[in-house]
Amino acid sequence: MSADRMSPDRLTRWARARLRGVLSLPGPRAGRTSDGAGAASSPGASRLASLLKLVAVLALSAPMFAWGGWLAVRLSVSGSTDVVPDVIGLLPEEAVRRLEEAGMVAEIEAEPLRDEALPAGSVARQDPGPGTSVKRVRSIRLMLASGPSTHELPSMVGDSRSRAVILLGQQDVDIAYVASVHSYEHPRDAVVAQEPNPAELPPGTRSLIRLLTSLGPRVRSYVMPDLRHRSGDEVRARLEQLGFEVVTRAHRAEAIANVGPGIVVEQIPAPGRRVAEGTRVTLGLSR
Repeated sequence: MSADRMSPDRLTRWARARLRGVLSLPGPRAGRTSDGAGAASSPGASRLASLLKLVAVLALSAPMFAWGGWLAVRLSVSGSTDVVPDVIGLLPEEAVRRLEEAGMVAEIEAEPLRDEALPAGSVARQDPGPGTSVKRVRSIRLMLASGPSTHELPSMVGDSRSRAVILLGQQDVDIAYVASVHSYEHPRDAVVAQEPNPAELPPGTRSLIRLLTSLGPRVRSYVMPDLRHRSGDEVRARLEQLGFEVVTRAHRAEAIANVGPGIVVEQIPAPGRRVAEGTRVTLGLSR
């Protein structure tokens, strides 16, 4: 049988048998002289025979050792392999069980991997990845997901819009959009309401927030009536009650026929003009 086709055990036994055969070769026997008398071999001849045996052993052993080393490397490289199962998204217990069933060992990283798409504590990444061919009893490194952020959603009602944006940004809470509405209860730019309300969410739940801010009280507008020929004091009191700023001055004319003093004879804005609450109204009164 060729040595290349032997198993490692049979190869070892064969090499040992060859070595024993070499070591057991008979040495030089005593010769006879020409006169027929037996003569013992000399010490030099005995040492030469031992040296020849050693050379023969080394000559046979070197190829065997080289071939054995090559065979060991080949067996190591060509050993059986397995395919790494996909354990991403599984909890650690299930992931470890599946890897052990595949003949592999799980190594779980202590530091979580930032991943808000997977539940906290589930496998977010594995190395080597799914489908990789590896040797048996290979360690597979698992990294667990951090899960969604668990910032508490604060209440921003009553704060100014600028302060709400800063506080929400510090807590890594995203603002979906901001709407505005007139309000008589909240000053301009204050947060009137938010959605969702923190009381409506389970603890630790994060959500996009929508804010409603105030534009302040709605400004009333009026169509300016004709105030002429009326008492200046009565007109002024009524305009100020409606929120207008009233300024009076004496009319340029010295006197107007059939008009007593303190009567409105001129007005700015003119009658028919639309005016907003708080507009300044100037009244010209007769003397």
